[in-house]
Amino acid sequence: MRWPHLSLVVVMVALAALWPLRQSAELGLHSEQGQSALVDCRHGLPPLSHQPLPLPLTLGVWNGHKLDQPALLTELARLAAKSELLLVQEGRQPDAPALAHWQLAEAWRYGDRGFGVMALSRQPLPQPCVIRTAEPWLRLNKSLLAWRWPLVDGQSLLLVNLHAINFDWRGSSYQHWLDQLGALLARHPGPVVVAGDFNSWGEQRRSLLEDWAKRHQLQEVSFTPDHRRRAFGQPLDGIWLRGLQVSASHSASSSASDHNPLQVTLTLAPAAAE
Repeated sequence: MRWPHLSLVVVMVALAALWPLRQSAELGLHSEQGQSALVDCRHGLPPLSHQPLPLPLTLGVWNGHKLDQPALLTELARLAAKSELLLVQEGRQPDAPALAHWQLAEAWRYGDRGFGVMALSRQPLPQPCVIRTAEPWLRLNKSLLAWRWPLVDGQSLLLVNLHAINFDWRGSSYQHWLDQLGALLARHPGPVVVAGDFNSWGEQRRSLLEDWAKRHQLQEVSFTPDHRRRAFGQPLDGIWLRGLQVSASHSASSSASDHNPLQVTLTLAPAAAE
């Protein structure tokens, strides 16, 4: 381990010890309808929505850096205005939601406010499932949310919003996290969208991610120009697909967060649409 890496870990551990964070089984799923219990994706697929998901679908993806600045909320509203569905990492319960329907799976709490992965949508969101995994060093939860919608061709779409394990220098915890997500994808034979903050910094993590994606027949969305935030030469955020095709994609540059927002418009792949 390089000394700069070690210094960063020491600082992060010290900060974590000072924060009034709460992590427990009581952390739940929040939405415009109130709070409910979280269902674990390791027990099976999320229930299928009663409403079909309309395609084409314009999807926004952004790590919102805890949405703790007015500029972030303004840019989030702009992204939401151009999206049917918006996936946020490091989200928090909104005071004024950018879209009518929303869900937040708490990964941790700071004081009385919960943070985690969330979705904002123009139409009601179905019941999701969640996988929460503690960071091996900081013990701070990282999580993913997954939903299933029927499609017009009789298939169903599995959509995953994730915030991946970060502080793991050997890669073993990152690989275990990918394996848990892979077990969920293996249960679903239809189209898939996996999007969010993969924390895929460095060549080792990028290699693990690409090998995992190949096993599950996922293709990465490309962006031109590509403004995605990078670390050690590799993009941190991404969108991976199976059984869908891209009709438009956009990666914007933003100074409001430490990540840049992504947007993609998706349709059924020709073979799936026939």
